[in-house]
This record gives sequence, structure tokens and C-alpha cells, in this order.
Amino acid sequence: MLIPTHEIIFYVFTVLLIASATAVITSKNPVKAVLFLVVAFFASAVLWMLMQAEFLSLVLIFVYVGAVMTLFLFVVMMLRTDPEESTVNFARYYPLALLVLVILVGTALYAFSAKHWALANTLPTHYGANYNNVQAMGMLLFTKYLYPFEIAAVLLLVGMISAIALVFHGRKADTKAQIISEQLAANKKDRLRVIDLK
Repeated sequence: MLIPTHEIIFYVFTVLLIASATAVITSKNPVKAVLFLVVAFFASAVLWMLMQAEFLSLVLIFVYVGAVMTLFLFVVMMLRTDPEESTVNFARYYPLALLVLVILVGTALYAFSAKHWALANTLPTHYGANYNNVQAMGMLLFTKYLYPFEIAAVLLLVGMISAIALVFHGRKADTKAQIISEQLAANKKDRLRVIDLK
């Protein structure tokens, strides 16, 4: 009897991903929410690995889990948030939440209908040992999706410049700053003093 290893891994990590993603939005403790998000990223990375997207899977683990989520966790842990101080009345958001729930359920019913389910009920393509995921993704990025890639890069650059401009409030009088011309004009006679210890 052949054990369906691929299907077992897929369903186990799919259930883990859905459960951890649900715990992210239902957890009242922000630190626990960030930790559940790390578990969700890890489960997503395993699912990407099953689809032979090794580069995206490893980038998700190294960049997001290893760097970004660690920073998020430190920021959340440094923020002193007391749940008892929150006096927001969430009852006024129930109609909007109900509308979003109806849209999500309708989209799910449409996607999982008999018309579309047959198209999605197929196993992923398994490539040979000489398949290079990075090369295939690079060819798609710089040929078919070149303009969206450049637009995303410009948007990230604009966002970074905007964040710097919003945070920068001008140079303060009591702060030290580099004067490049003075650094370049410095020589050994002005900066080095030899002391005879005898």
C-alpha cells in the first residue's frame, strides 16, 4: 500500500495555516498574534515548497520569519498595551463585518462551485530534477511582468521616501552631523599626537 505523503503534508499544513491565520485575527494578545503569524508564514512556506517554488519558500522563511516578523515581535513587545484601557465599542462595526462576511462566503461559493471546482481539483505539476525555480521566476519577472515589477519598485521607493519625509522634522541645533569637506581635508599632523611616556 502506497502512503500518499504529498497529500498528507498538504492537508496537515493547510489546516495549520488556516488555524494559525484565524488565531492571528482572533487573539487578544498582540504578542500571541505575531507568533501565530510566524506559524502561518512557516506553513505557507511548506506549501510553496510542495509546489516546487523553493526560492519563494526560503525567502518567506529567511526574510519574513527571520527578519520582518522578529522586528514586529520586538516592536509589539516594547509597546505597553493594556487591554483594559481599550474602550472601543465594536458593536458599531457589526454591519460592515456582516457585509464583508457575506461577500467572502459568496466568493467562496462561487469559487468552489461545480463549474470551477473541476479546474482546481488537480495535483500540482511535478518538474524534473533539472528544473530551476529561480531562472523560471526571473524569466517571468523580466519579460512578461516587467512593467508591474518596475511599478512595484517605484511604489516601494515612493513609500520609503514618504516615510523618511514624514519622520524628518529638520536638523536640531544640538545634534552632531558629519561635515564631509572637513573629513577629507584632515591630515595626520592635525589628528595624531605622539606622547613620549618616558
